[in-house]
This record gives sequence, structure tokens and C-alpha cells, in this order.
Amino acid sequence: QDLQRLGAAPAYAFLLWASQVAQSQKWSEGDALSRLAALLTKWFFWRNLTDMPPTRELDPMFMELVGHLLKQIRSGEIKTLDGFVQQTSDWLLARAAPQEVCESRLKADVYLENYDATRFMLCKLEEAHQTRENKRDLWAHHANDRPVFTVEHILPKTENLGPGWVTMLEGDQKGTAAAIRERCAHQLGNLTLSGYNSKLGTMEFLKKRDRKNDQGDFIGYRNGLYLNADLASRDDWNEAAIAARTDKMLKEVKSILSLREDK
Repeated sequence: QDLQRLGAAPAYAFLLWASQVAQSQKWSEGDALSRLAALLTKWFFWRNLTDMPPTRELDPMFMELVGHLLKQIRSGEIKTLDGFVQQTSDWLLARAAPQEVCESRLKADVYLENYDATRFMLCKLEEAHQTRENKRDLWAHHANDRPVFTVEHILPKTENLGPGWVTMLEGDQKGTAAAIRERCAHQLGNLTLSGYNSKLGTMEFLKKRDRKNDQGDFIGYRNGLYLNADLASRDDWNEAAIAARTDKMLKEVKSILSLREDK
């Protein structure tokens, strides 16, 4: 499912081939596919975020990977499933975007760079903190096939901020609200998930935080989502808060989705 959400169709033929290899080598086919799918999920997330390598190179790249692994199997360099997965990981990592490019994309306007990768990243952060008691289907769709949970901007992305937002952002630095919004609105630290995006809109922060539906249930930032845990207890939202949340979320994203050991 994760690979499908990431548009990783170029890897499907490789996975089919890998399942045949596992069978012929008497390895656990389920274990092989599970480990490879987890690896490919991480790889495609960063590929989509950085657009490296470009889409046109993906199909021939995976054909080349099959040839590389087949040669190593036949020569006896790969004898175990661990070796097969490690060689696949090393080969893919050598063709992934450099660490500094990944870092810069994460710190940039991720919402504008790649909406789908940003939504995937937010869902993965939330899922990492779910238990069987608070599990929600973050990938559910309405009857019209629109996703229930969408990316919500805490500080609105609109150019015409309300007076409450202007006052909160500027403090004693008058006339800076527009520049702050332009710098921060699309950064990771200003984004969360919401099933009620249209109900929150451009409301002031405290109204978004405390928003309830007609039944009195919280649908704002006190709705129990892990992504909103820091927001639920805040009384303000400004550039410093966005920067701090961005740094925190960057570390979590890398711990969950990193391809490299030095997370």
C-alpha cells in the first residue's frame, strides 16, 4: 500500500522477480518481500521529494538492478537473504539523492515542492504514534474519492491574513507579518493533518485550536492527533514556534524514513 501511495510502480517488476529468487533460493518469500518493500518505501519517498533520479530513469534502473543482483547470485557473492537485501540497499543508496539535498528539501517549502510526499510524510509521523486504541485510517476517502485527511496549514497560506494573525506574528516588529507568512507557511513545522480543513480555514490560532463540531467534539488542534500534541497546549503561533516544530519533525522523519544509518 505504501508503495502504491508513493507511485512506485517501477519497482513492482523487481519485487516479482525478487519473490521468484526467494523461492528458488529457499529463502522466506514473505520475509524477503516485507524487507524489500520497507526499503523501497523509504527510497521512493526520498526520490519523490527530491526528484532524483528523474522518472524516465526508473524503469531501466530497476532492470539494471536485477542484472547486478543476478550476476552476484550466480558468482556466489550473494548466498543469503541478508546479503541480497544488503546489496539491494547499497545499490539503491548509491543512486539516491545526496544527504545534503534531502536535508535541504525537508527544510524548504515541502508543501509546494511535493504535496503527495508531504502528506505521506505527515501520515507516517502520525502512524508511528498510533496504538490499537487510537488507530485512525489516515488514508480513508469520502464517497466522492476525496481523502478525508488533508494537509492543513496552521498559519494560513493566504496572503490576506486576519488582524489576529498579524498581531500574533509581528509582536513588536510591525509590518513583518507578510514576510513571515511567505517564509514559513509551507514549511514542515507549519503543517498538520485535518479531516476538517475547510472548517478551520483562515481562523485565528486559538479558534483553530479549540474548534468543535455541533456535537461538542474537538475538530481543531485538540483532536488527539500526535501531530497536534504540541499545538494543543500552545497559546501562540509564530516564526520561532514554526522553526522549533520543523526541527523536531525533521528528526522524526529521518528516524522513520531514513535510508542512511547516520540519521
